[in-house]
Order: sequence, then C-alpha cells, then structure tokens
Amino acid sequence: MNREQLNRIAWSEQDSRGQTETRNPVTTYSPYSAYPSPERELPFQTGPPPILVAVADRAPQRRVTVLFRLILLIPHFIVLFFLAIAAEVVAFIGWWGALFLGRLPEFAHTFLSGVLRWYVRVYAYGLLLTDVYPRFTLDDDPSYPVRVAVPPQQRLNRAAVFFRIILLIPAGFVANVLTYGATTLMAVIAWLITLVAGQLPASFHQAYGAFLRFQTRYYGYVAMLTPAYPSGLYGDAPGTPTWADAAPTAAVQPGFGTPESVYGGPGVQGGYGYPAGYGPQPVFQPASWLLLVSAAAKRVIIAFIALGMLLFVANVGFEANGLFESVGQFTNVQTAQNALTQLDNSYTTLNKNLTSWESATQACDQNLTCVTSQDAKAAAYFTAFDNQLTGTPMPSNSVAAASRLDQAGTASAQDLTQLSKVASGTQYASVVTSTGLQATLNDFDTDYNALVSALESN
Repeated sequence: MNREQLNRIAWSEQDSRGQTETRNPVTTYSPYSAYPSPERELPFQTGPPPILVAVADRAPQRRVTVLFRLILLIPHFIVLFFLAIAAEVVAFIGWWGALFLGRLPEFAHTFLSGVLRWYVRVYAYGLLLTDVYPRFTLDDDPSYPVRVAVPPQQRLNRAAVFFRIILLIPAGFVANVLTYGATTLMAVIAWLITLVAGQLPASFHQAYGAFLRFQTRYYGYVAMLTPAYPSGLYGDAPGTPTWADAAPTAAVQPGFGTPESVYGGPGVQGGYGYPAGYGPQPVFQPASWLLLVSAAAKRVIIAFIALGMLLFVANVGFEANGLFESVGQFTNVQTAQNALTQLDNSYTTLNKNLTSWESATQACDQNLTCVTSQDAKAAAYFTAFDNQLTGTPMPSNSVAAASRLDQAGTASAQDLTQLSKVASGTQYASVVTSTGLQATLNDFDTDYNALVSALESN
C-alpha cells in the first residue's frame, strides 16, 4: 500500500451518519515535528507551497469554557494587540528586504511565522475548534490540536512584492466577507449549539477549519511568508499530496510511567486529559495536511459567504451614509462660515447707512419733505440688505432664521416706504403709530442675532 492510499484512508473515514469527515487524530510523536529545511527540495509541490493548517477531530468541550470562551481569551487579545504592532513594523522592514533581496529576510520570516501561529491558535480556540487553551508562545506547539505549517523562505517576485497591496484586493474582499459571515450570527449559532450539545457540529467544525485556513493563508500572503495566493476555501481534492506530508515523522519518545490519560488517547472522555506520570508527550501529528470538506460543511461555508455579503453591503451602506453625513456636515460648516462673513458685511453696511440716516433726519429740523426723503433712502437700505440676504446660501439649520430676518427687513422697508409718502406731520405721526416701526426695527435686530447664533452652531 503506497503513501497516497494511506492518505486516502486516513482522510476519508465514514462517520455514523454516512458523511465523510476528515480525520486528524492526536498521536504521541516527538514534540518537535520536522518540516522540510530551506535546502531540502519540496516534493509533491505543484507551484509555490501554501501555508497549511491542520485541525484535529472535533471532540466534546466543557460547557463552562464554551460559555466564557471570549473572556478566557482576553489575556491573549492583549498580547496579540502589541504583537500586531510589532508585526507591522517587522513586515514593513521585511517588505523592503523582499523588494531588494527577492525573499523575506530570515528574522522577519521567523517572527511573522510565530505571530501567525499564535494568531491561529487563539482564533481556533475562539471559533470552538478545540477546547484546549492556547499557550503564550511564538513557537510551534506540537501538542496543540490546531497546527500551522509555514513553508521555508521562498523566492518572491519583486513586482508582486511592490504591488502587494493591489494584489491583495480580491483576496481581502473575500476574507472580509467571510469574516462578516463566520464571526457574527453564524458564530452565535455555533456557540449556542456547542453550549447545549457540548460539541461543535461536524459541518461547522469543517467549515470553520476551512475558514481559518483561508484567513491564515491571506495573512501569510500579506506578510510575504509565501508567494502562494490565498485559495482552497472549499478544501482540497482527495488524495492531493501536500509539501508538508513529505516531512519525516519522528519516532515516539519513550516515557516514564503509564500514559493513562494522554490527550486524545484511548479511554479519554473528550480528549482533555494529560499524562499520568511521565509518559510520552501528546503531539498532534496530522496523518495528512489535506483539508477535505463535506457537502454539509460546504453549505455552511456558502452560508458564511451569503450572510457576509449581506452584512458587508449593509456596512458599506452605513459607512457611505456616514461619509455623506460627514461631507454634508463639512459642507454646512463651509456654507455657514461664508454666510456669516456675508451677513456681517451686509449688516455692517446697513448699520452704517442707518446711522447716516438718523443724522440726516435730525438735520432736517422737522422739514417734512427732507424727512420723507431720508425715509425713502432708509427703505432702500433695508431692501438692499434683504437682496443680499436672499442671495446668500444658508446651511439647512439656518434657513428658518434667515427667513425670519428677511421678513423683518421687508417689513421695515415697507414701513419706511409708507412714511416717505405722507403729506403732513399729522399723517406722519399716525403712520408711525399704526405701523409700529420701532417694534419692527427691534424685531429685525432680534432676528439678526438669532441668525448669527444659528450659523455659529454649525
């Protein structure tokens, strides 16, 4: 029986429901799984070697850890926040190195690979793919039931490095849509099922494994850990060899005592025990790094995409609305500033003209013809102010105040025009009383101050 046949058997066991479920049991190998060295040729490779993610079989989970899963991850979130900052700096330096050297510098490759492994373990724990709490380490953790295989440093196309941000647009869109769908409503559904049943459904387990692998490949491509473009969301074809399958498997290390409760070993309920005594260290050594996804799991992935698209479109609409509001607010501010400047100039001119009007009226020394002539000029001053006011664009929240001021200015002009046409002193006094000119002028000043306040509030 050749290696390919062994892989087919290991990855295509039938579960009790008749569905194909991938099998990645935890075994007791050396805690340091060997990957191909940079000098070693990568057999089975048909193109740039992608980042690989293997997830152990689903197992029962403790409901208390499921209930408080996100709270338990807070320490990791804090550490990863600072690691992300460091990773951005290293990635920026590594980008320049890759641009000039044609490959990611070794220090950047080592550090960014460690951050990626840490990220994957934390993400896997949060997605309920395992109940084993992740360790605080940048190193590969062979005992963890979610493993990441990062290929050694590869030659990178300098043009692809230079235009990496542009090349990332399609994969970034898919990654964002998947994140919207997989980590929102679907995640709540998976959490509730696991909380009640004590185990993540097989279809969800495979779907989240596929989601996690795609996201890992995306971030690995962002960090230039591999030239392989993110792919494989729906899994791999059965029997397809992977570059990590060529890694030699170390023999089981002898231990001391009886491993009565090895992680994932026989007789362990849920696979969450640890060796009793000093037995072999539990190691997750996948039979193959293939990812086989059942038809049910593919439907869950499609649900991720459909829900993600809806949420993505809704979010884009919300952000666009916020952008429009921001643009509108900026426009209102600019309009208000322009209106304030124009209003101040118009009012200054009107005030200067009215001051001259009052002086000229007093100089008339009760000469009715002289007084009515000055009243006609005053009416023209208010009309000119109103014309300038109506020609000044106003922000939406100041339109009403501008309209009231315009009405007060028009009323003042009409009252003064009526006074300019009287023929006797008695008639003049009667018109002053009937029109309430002084009250109209007071209203004008009040409405002017109200408009200024409205414009300043923008």
